[in-house]
Amino acid sequence: MADVDAYFAFVTSQGVVLDREARRAAIAQQVRDLAAEVGGVVPDDPGLLQEVVNLIEVPTAVRGSFDPDFLTLPRDVLINVMRNKQRYFAVQSSSGELLPYFITIRNGDREHVDLVQKGNEHVLTARFSDARFFYRDDVKAPA
Repeated sequence: MADVDAYFAFVTSQGVVLDREARRAAIAQQVRDLAAEVGGVVPDDPGLLQEVVNLIEVPTAVRGSFDPDFLTLPRDVLINVMRNKQRYFAVQSSSGELLPYFITIRNGDREHVDLVQKGNEHVLTARFSDARFFYRDDVKAPA
């Protein structure tokens, strides 16, 4: 690189969003757009957004889905798994009901995004299956 400006121009040309506030705005907009495509919204979660902004340089939002049967689990269980274990944004209806979708932020471009989506869906299915097992075990009446 000839100079610092050339370096920054190159990095930016590769999709890296250097400005933290611009990255936050881009992620928030992508999340809103993907949720709206399925008639949903994503509740404000400044903590999760902040965490994701600090982890990602090339933000690309990916929406995945999960088996609606998991919606029989308590909302807090589902959100805890999505937010705290996977750093996913939960999608809900305008009335606040969870929808069978989540949004994750990939650190990269849209190449092979279908594989990224399927991989994240697979992981979330496993996490929710574990949560369902332990939840059912916890609510069993003692023998």
